[in-house]
Amino acid sequence: MTRQMLAVFLLALVWFEPTALPAATKLTIGHSTINPRISPLWIAQEKGYFQKYGIEATLVFVRNTPLMIAAMKAGTIPIAYGGGSGILGASVTESDLRVLATFTGRMTNNVVARPGIKSPKELRGKILGIQGAGGTN
Repeated sequence: MTRQMLAVFLLALVWFEPTALPAATKLTIGHSTINPRISPLWIAQEKGYFQKYGIEATLVFVRNTPLMIAAMKAGTIPIAYGGGSGILGASVTESDLRVLATFTGRMTNNVVARPGIKSPKELRGKILGIQGAGGTN
């Protein structure tokens, strides 16, 4: 019986040629922020979820949403995660941009202040800094 099983195994090796796996789809994904809200992208890459579904993802940080939208219009970044208001504003004038999904159901922003400022009321009349004009960070 062992010789018969060996013969079947060898025949199977000859008969069924190994096929190459299809090449992974390369995809560049832009993001315009570095904070916990972007973590679903990082987790998906670290845990191999993109690879599991045949996507070779490259996550690219772009310093603000207007630059990321420009890269999308130029075709260098086909899909991106960014601030909702910047993307919605651009989609008004750019008919080919679409918001497909979101990680959170509401806009969330953080204000970081000196230790002496304890409430938003104390910011009245103060100067605030932003990452870039037109962005949401």
